[in-house]
Order: sequence, then C-alpha cells, then structure tokens
Amino acid sequence: MENAEKDPSPQAVAERVARRTERRHSAIAGCKHGLNPRSCDPCRCAKEAEPLPADAVRLTSGGQPAIVLRLQPESKTARVLVLEGQKGEIVTVDESALRANVLAGEPYRALLDLFHSVALEGGCLFHPNGPLTSREQAYSPPSCHECRTELSFEKASLGCRQCLYYVCGRGHCLCGYTGWNYLGQPFSQRPGPPIRRAERLDYVRVVRLCTHST
Repeated sequence: MENAEKDPSPQAVAERVARRTERRHSAIAGCKHGLNPRSCDPCRCAKEAEPLPADAVRLTSGGQPAIVLRLQPESKTARVLVLEGQKGEIVTVDESALRANVLAGEPYRALLDLFHSVALEGGCLFHPNGPLTSREQAYSPPSCHECRTELSFEKASLGCRQCLYYVCGRGHCLCGYTGWNYLGQPFSQRPGPPIRRAERLDYVRVVRLCTHST
C-alpha cells in the first residue's frame, strides 16, 4: 500500500486523486452547508446538541446500568455514564460489552430518576425555580455567548451551580467569561468553569434524556 501511494505513474496518481475526492465528497455529504462537518461550526454545534436516543439506556456485561453517550466506531468502543450504586462515572467500554435494557415501567422510571440526580451533581447543574436574569423579565431572553441559543426559565434552561447563570445545550455557562451585559456594562465572571465543557455536555444530554423520557 505504501509503494502504491508513492507510484508516480499517471494512472496511480489519478487513482489517488479519485480516492481523496471520494473521501472529501463523503465527508461533505454530512454537511448541508457543503463543508466538512468537522470544520463547519453550525453543523458541529447541532451535532453536539443532539439529544440522546430513547434506547441509550443499556446494561454493561456486569449488569450495571449505563447510558450510551456516544459510540466510537473506529475503536468499536462507547463512551458511557455507568452507575456505581448511587454514584456515576463516565468511562469508555467495548461496544460489545453493552446489552439491551430490560427494565420498564416504574423500575425504569426510578432508574432514570437516579441517572438524573447523578447528572445534575456531576455536571454542576440545577433546575431553576424562577428566572435567573433580570433581562428576561424586563426585556427579552438572554442568549449563550458562544452558540447564541436563547436561554430562559420559560424555556426550561438548566442552571450552573457555580455562576448561577443558564447553561446552554452545549454546556456553556458564564464561568470564566468576560464581556458586556445587555445594558452595555462590562463584567468578568470568575472563577473558570467547574468542569470541562465536553464532560458537562454529556451530563446536559443525560438530564435532557431523563426529563423527556416517559
């Protein structure tokens, strides 16, 4: 294969170009903007905010309840949130070690409630009991400084336990952010995020799954 990649003959060069073009077109096919999804911000944002499927709840080979956060086909593994008693841990397991969930009815609802509590704690999240900003009460809903998603109590947005501001569907809050509020006043929110955004994103998606499942 290595020799084929170095073959300078016109036919070999044409074949290499065709393969690269096919790979590029295959990647672009996943983006409605005609770009590679990995470098297209709108597609990447939409992909990150995708809700977990209803069948994301599984069991490990050891019988532990787990929620599949994302499959990793290249390595045939899966990133999962596994329950250890009343606590949870995000780990990577072999995809073949996961089995279908067999719980239903009240036991399944109780399991989701436990995952819900674990995700709120792990993600430093909470469900607001009222508006977290004066802007949404006097003017209009605020939006995430990163993805521009509208956030508010009415939209059932989650809150961050540290900065007490809303958390968007991609895991952003105001922790560590410096900017201006809607009145044009500068502010700086310290300290930085209490958890890596990629990890918080997983917990946000688990909360959404648990609160929207019946």
